Amino acid sequence: MWLSKKDSFVSMFIIVCGQMVEMADDGEVDHYEGEILGDVNLIWFNNHLNNNRHQHNFVSSAFSQIHMLSRDDFFKVLSSYDPKLKRRLCDVAFYLQKQRGELDDNKRSLVENEDMETNLKRLAIDTLELHDKMGEVEEEFWKFQRKAKKKLFKSEMTAIDLLNSRKKMRRRF
Repeated sequence: MWLSKKDSFVSMFIIVCGQMVEMADDGEVDHYEGEILGDVNLIWFNNHLNNNRHQHNFVSSAFSQIHMLSRDDFFKVLSSYDPKLKRRLCDVAFYLQKQRGELDDNKRSLVENEDMETNLKRLAIDTLELHDKMGEVEEEFWKFQRKAKKKLFKSEMTAIDLLNSRKKMRRRF
């Protein structure tokens, strides 16, 4: 198997058995059974310094069994899960690519945009969660208000009692 430098990140590879060699400009890096290559870069960003392309050649150095997952298949599978999962994966991919110096600034701009239906589902879920949280906050507010009114009433009654007791003391003298 051969993966050429400057090819787009269109697949991730899982080395089931065998070995792959990454031929970098400063030497070679061996990858062995169980390693996953290209997983972080399945999610593309517009501000990727290398335009979402490999910077090294990869070659199988001996008999190897490699499983490949294409970007399209990855996103098809991902679409059947909660939209928040895709957003979380995008956050992690952005962080890892930024950490490796592959992105030119802090702006996160995905190449693929969510379709309208997915975007609306995500917004509906977020809205329902926000509604639930606002309900909880409102309930806490009303509890606090009741307690505050009770304390204020007790304080007012204490103040009235003190004023009345002073008036009675003045009348005696």
